[in-house]
Amino acid sequence: MMKLNILTGLVALAMSSGAAAAGHIDARSAGMAGVGIASGDYTRANLNPALLTRFQDNDDFYVKLAAGVHARDYQDAIDHVDDVQKQLDDFQHLVNNSIARQQFNQTELENAADNLTRSLKKLDDIKLNGDAGLDLAFYLPSNTLAAGLSIGTQIWANGNFEYDPNDEHLIENALATGQFNQNAIKSDGLVRSVAVTEIALSLATKLSIPVIGHLALGVTPKAQRMDSYAYIATMSNYENDDFFEDRYMSNETAFNLDIGLHGEVGPVQLGLVARNLIEHEIVNVAGEHLSLKPTVTAGASVQWLGMTLAADVDLIEDKSFVLENTKEIFMLPRQWARIGAEVDIFEQAQLRAGFKTDMTGNYENLFTVGLGLSPFDLLTLDLAGQFGRNDERGAALQLGFKF
Repeated sequence: MMKLNILTGLVALAMSSGAAAAGHIDARSAGMAGVGIASGDYTRANLNPALLTRFQDNDDFYVKLAAGVHARDYQDAIDHVDDVQKQLDDFQHLVNNSIARQQFNQTELENAADNLTRSLKKLDDIKLNGDAGLDLAFYLPSNTLAAGLSIGTQIWANGNFEYDPNDEHLIENALATGQFNQNAIKSDGLVRSVAVTEIALSLATKLSIPVIGHLALGVTPKAQRMDSYAYIATMSNYENDDFFEDRYMSNETAFNLDIGLHGEVGPVQLGLVARNLIEHEIVNVAGEHLSLKPTVTAGASVQWLGMTLAADVDLIEDKSFVLENTKEIFMLPRQWARIGAEVDIFEQAQLRAGFKTDMTGNYENLFTVGLGLSPFDLLTLDLAGQFGRNDERGAALQLGFKF
């Protein structure tokens, strides 16, 4: 039997490459529940290009490599699929092997059939969800014309499983005929994934506006490539040689734009960013239309005696990659509110924590923690963890160097 756990392995592979706009990978932000629109500096310009104007006098250049991964309902789903596959192997051996049949009475055979049927029915409740990203960035801060270059990939993946009622009849007939072919099982799994890869050039300047005062403006034109993947397999018909064939993939290329603002009102930092202002669509090989849609987020923060408190709120629902006019689900609408805090210890280490909630109610709340190390302001190492219900876990790692 070809194992479907390779199918679930695709989801794991996608996860190892948190939901957010493409290029939004920052471990410091992740430790504070994703805030940073207002509280960040030039090292976090992928959150808001206007942040390129926030720097210290001795800051000249920064390079960072960041990676993040986030998964939901992962371990229980993998365990159940593996268990179903083992039960299929065992039941086929038990039914088809006359010697094995002689070692069990009819009641034991019926119990094995009932257990297999129950496990197959539970497939309707099994879902795998995850997202992950990788980001490489170079930032040159300035008040007149700051610049940044970033190359990043964000990927979203899920796996849905479906029980076929005909499988119960197939199992019952096997008890009567003494023949069972697991290749006839019709319960299946469908993996979908979408990846957005972008090369982005960020530019920012600080303006002096009457009445308003100083206001930083940043823009990020970017080239994007969207890749989709869709593959369906029954519990036994998976073919290794077909797994990465082009017929399961599609891609589109496009241009997009982010715009960000940053200002101050007394001790309060304010930020506003609009991402992916141009909507783009990709159609996967299953004929499903998946769209990357604009998002708008506002943020505010205060800093005092080495402590930072920040809040970011999505002003509109993010409906990117939501399947419409179908019962199938890839992603759900979401609109996050986030709050995060950081304590800086002598500018050498940072402790972080945060909380985020989806105001649409479609996704569970998340708690976050983070640790940063910044010895002598030359190297930065940031770690973050995310925790939620139903085995929801996330992690982010970032390494940066200042010159």
